[in-house]
Amino acid sequence: MDESEQRSIEVDEGEARTIVSALERDKPTKDRREEERLENIARQFQREFGLGERGDDEGDFTDMTPGSFEGDLDITGDSDSRSVGLSRGEAESVIDALSASETSEPAGEETTQEIEERFESTFDLGENGGEGEREGESD
Repeated sequence: MDESEQRSIEVDEGEARTIVSALERDKPTKDRREEERLENIARQFQREFGLGERGDDEGDFTDMTPGSFEGDLDITGDSDSRSVGLSRGEAESVIDALSASETSEPAGEETTQEIEERFESTFDLGENGGEGEREGESD
């Protein structure tokens, strides 16, 4: 997959919130350019799902733990998943942020790992940059 080529990935609102939270938490550890990139990716998910538009603190995701929104939509029976288009570089940034969240907040680790695996699969990413075997795969 070319760096500039975009692919779409299906995510639900709970996953989008987990991703935005991870991106927000990861921003302070980056230089200004990468911080802006993470902010732009987070905004894309926020716009797609209308996050932070409800008039309360739902726009602040920095104090959320990964997976803290897991199953939110299952309560109402609404499985509102949407397709979000990202480049390979943006997907790598999401995976990096999710990985950093896993190590800082073990709650919801299984959820973040599942999201990471879907991103790796969709965007041909992994330990070898999408080439060769991925962790846990064999012939």
